[in-house]
Amino acid sequence: MGLLDKLIKKNTPKPKEPLEADQKLPIMSGEIEKEGSMIMAVPFDDSLLDDISLLLDKLISFEQIEVVYKKTMSFGDNNEGFEVCFVYNDEELIIQVKTDPWEPEDYINMNWQPLTQEEKNAVAAAPRVLNTRMFFGQDAMSSFHMQIKLLCAMIERPAAIVDISSLRSFSGRWARLTAASSVPPAPEYLFIIHAVNNDGGKKDEVWLHTHGLERCGSIELEILRSDQQNCQNHGTIINTMASRIITKEKLPAEYEPVWCAELEGGIPLVITWITWQRAITMYPKDLLGGMSDRDDDHGGATGVIYVYASDKDAEDHLLSNIDIYNHILAANPLLMISSEETQRMSRLAYERIDYLKRLFAQYSGRGKFAALIKVGLEVDDEFKNGSMREHCWFEVKEMNDNFFKGVLTHETFYIKDLHEGSECQCSFDDITDWTVFMDNAKITPDNVYLLEK
Repeated sequence: MGLLDKLIKKNTPKPKEPLEADQKLPIMSGEIEKEGSMIMAVPFDDSLLDDISLLLDKLISFEQIEVVYKKTMSFGDNNEGFEVCFVYNDEELIIQVKTDPWEPEDYINMNWQPLTQEEKNAVAAAPRVLNTRMFFGQDAMSSFHMQIKLLCAMIERPAAIVDISSLRSFSGRWARLTAASSVPPAPEYLFIIHAVNNDGGKKDEVWLHTHGLERCGSIELEILRSDQQNCQNHGTIINTMASRIITKEKLPAEYEPVWCAELEGGIPLVITWITWQRAITMYPKDLLGGMSDRDDDHGGATGVIYVYASDKDAEDHLLSNIDIYNHILAANPLLMISSEETQRMSRLAYERIDYLKRLFAQYSGRGKFAALIKVGLEVDDEFKNGSMREHCWFEVKEMNDNFFKGVLTHETFYIKDLHEGSECQCSFDDITDWTVFMDNAKITPDNVYLLEK
């Protein structure tokens, strides 16, 4: 018996007792009815929220949407607001808008982007926020992007954006740049992965779970009984699947196999899921993520991820824990980027290339500064398959408005005459990403808001 076979046998979950209650649970679909996406804007100036009709006028005047209907609404406690149905990307979407009291201490434990002191002061002092609830269309990333755009149409300069659905918050600078962009944010902006540990307990146990996928029409995802050493790699598996759910497909029903990635040695990583209600019956009652941890935020439509180690296991619904692949993931961490995400990253990198050019012109040759650009290059004829390109990182040595010269930082797989240290001249038209290292900071197209004031 090989190592993997022993790990599978050891780490196959076993029910503690016959699952009579489990048999009564119907097989659940991975698709659910979409929850409304709850996102708030904290304004610098509270007086902007005084006139709800002015906010409505700003929203319906936004040139990227076509209004189908608008109506005022009462949300109770004399809290007036409105609802607007609009067409965007050939879909009808609905957004509800109101003002709410703001208690910043209630959100102190959310995942916050870095804020300027001015933004921090505004968040601490604001008495009210602009609250929106929007129902996503088929393209969740596009819908999320539009919700940010509409918030910034009503509050042109927010101090912060608070995403209740994913329990995270963003800088107002990030919101303004995102609203002005033609490229939607990365899938990872629509959800968050929480890693909960034992709070000083004896067990090295981590419970991983997402927030934010329900608004995309999907169950949330979990991994039970991860650990401190491997939780980051386990989280990458969740991240890979969550991003695919947002950009391409929904999960099938419980026990159905889903190809996730190819591991070292050509081993396929095939995952599946079962409901948390079904999963926790296979563990002791003191399980982290067990019944005692299931409150309103963690007791909904959630699937616990397992793997199928073979086709036969998939046929027999024989589940194995993720940790059977720990030894492989530790040596070669999983990093799967879809072609759609590569294209989105490329568009954003090109759209924000002026930030890179300005930084290079100002800091090149001074201190610990390095600019790297990733370029998609044509592969050798023997490897060509459609529009296949190899993505290569170059450290920039020279730059002008149209092209750059750089040194390749690694070996290539599919271009035999290009090696680490090779010097090349490339067009900016071919870039897929860029990164700048300076002053102990890492600047990318995704976080250039850090350069804004």
